[in-house]
Amino acid sequence: MHQKTYGVMQALWGFYSLQKKHRRFIIGGALGLTASVSLFFGYRWYSFARESEAQKHFIKCVEDFHSVFVQGGNWARVAVSCEQGAFMNKGTYWEPYFYAYQAQALVNDGKLNAAIDALDMTLSLMPYRSPARSAYAIMHALMTLDSVDSTRHEAALQALRKIAHNSSDIASDEALFYLGYYYWQHDKSSEAYGEWQALVKRDQDDRTSSSPWAGLAEPLLEQITVS
Repeated sequence: MHQKTYGVMQALWGFYSLQKKHRRFIIGGALGLTASVSLFFGYRWYSFARESEAQKHFIKCVEDFHSVFVQGGNWARVAVSCEQGAFMNKGTYWEPYFYAYQAQALVNDGKLNAAIDALDMTLSLMPYRSPARSAYAIMHALMTLDSVDSTRHEAALQALRKIAHNSSDIASDEALFYLGYYYWQHDKSSEAYGEWQALVKRDQDDRTSSSPWAGLAEPLLEQITVS
């Protein structure tokens, strides 16, 4: 019995001695872990606070935009406000959306090239997985096609085609409609008919939902005579 107890005590003493020997490493490791956890949660708090502040600024940008849109006013002021919001909130989730609203304000102010530059910023900052990205890419393509810089027209048309012909893209129907409309405006009736026909057929094949873009295309299809 005493021999067994002695053996247990010896084992405990050995463990204690090992702890004592490496105590500075154990304490150092514990302190290091505590510091890492503190830094992690500190950063998370800081990041959350930044995103919350950015959201407040973005809401102000949207409110300014909506106010001028409804009541009239100074679009240049809205554009500057949104640009300042983007600058003040660099690196946040909301940064690309400030530029998107700036672009729309600039278009309404008659500054198309500056609006395209703002949308360039939106697309460069927005993650590829964002569901809003394709919608802004379509807007960028349409603005570019409306610009006088014809050297960029083909790239914009290719971007529009890429979204339009990717049926898995959430904005594919919208792109198909505008691609057909572009052809129609440029007296390419056969190409316009082909894009709109594909849009309407896709909508008819999809029994789960109805596309508003196909609804817009149908009456336009009736105006086209294809030989």
